[in-house]
Amino acid sequence: MDRGGRSRWWRLARRAFAVALVVALGLALAERWSAVRPDLARISPPAVAAALAALGAALWCSLRAWRVVLADLGSPLPTAVAARIFFVGQIGKYLPGSLWPVVAQMEMGRDEGVPRTRMAVSFLVNLGLAVLVGLALGLPVLLARGGGPLALFALVSVAVALPLLAQPRLLNAGLTRALALARRPPLDHDLSRRVLARAVGWLLACWIAYGLHVWALAVDLGARPLAALPVAVAAYAVAFSVGILVVIAPAGAGVREVLLVVALAPVLSTDAATAVAVVSRLLLTVMDTAAAGLSVVGRRRHRARTDAAGQVTTGCQVDT
Repeated sequence: MDRGGRSRWWRLARRAFAVALVVALGLALAERWSAVRPDLARISPPAVAAALAALGAALWCSLRAWRVVLADLGSPLPTAVAARIFFVGQIGKYLPGSLWPVVAQMEMGRDEGVPRTRMAVSFLVNLGLAVLVGLALGLPVLLARGGGPLALFALVSVAVALPLLAQPRLLNAGLTRALALARRPPLDHDLSRRVLARAVGWLLACWIAYGLHVWALAVDLGARPLAALPVAVAAYAVAFSVGILVVIAPAGAGVREVLLVVALAPVLSTDAATAVAVVSRLLLTVMDTAAAGLSVVGRRRHRARTDAAGQVTTGCQVDT
């Protein structure tokens, strides 16, 4: 196949992927609407508003963590450009499998001059750090409240992987080896301890914000505020992190909800916890969609401003 043929194939594939994303999002919302409608009636508008605000903060912190890693790898991007790649790519998690977000980010990143390998590494590093930070934050709380064998197993796994956070050399060596096995060129330079610390800080803030959205819903359904706060943060961090690891479930569907209901048992009844889990899933789907849409609009405005500035500069040079 010649170069023109490959280019046409990629354009068709990307359009098909975009259509699949829209269909997947529509099905996700439609499938949950009948189940979530009674639960929405039990939750007050102020609680929904507070949960949406917390989710917005969580998504922003997640973007910042990813952008920090990508910049350190050699591709600093303007906020509008990074937001479009990150949030539109994240919609891919609503398709079965865990590779769609990174595939989408690699293709959109290539359009912005970011090498595919660099984009893939930034995605995997951010994902790995997010899971580690989420489990490290949530598991001690759940274990203290009787998290059971699953929580104990996960805590041991985190204890084994956590040195990667403290020893960047291990992470860099692992990345170099993985790239060599994939027959890809090595990274331009290693990730630094300072950058990893910044990414972990943003991810920690991300998980706390995610937990606050669960807390707002749980308190509205009768949970005691002080007792529910650490449980809500820990429950969502663990449920979301484990859901990420179940690659066959789109966006951890089902797995996250079950774990969240179980983890919220100390502070909510099963029915109330189920309502929180279902409404949480719907609100996050809405926020993911909104973030992707707003990022596309923001990217277009950024491009228009850049083009206008370039025309002004060119005009000045010609006049001179």
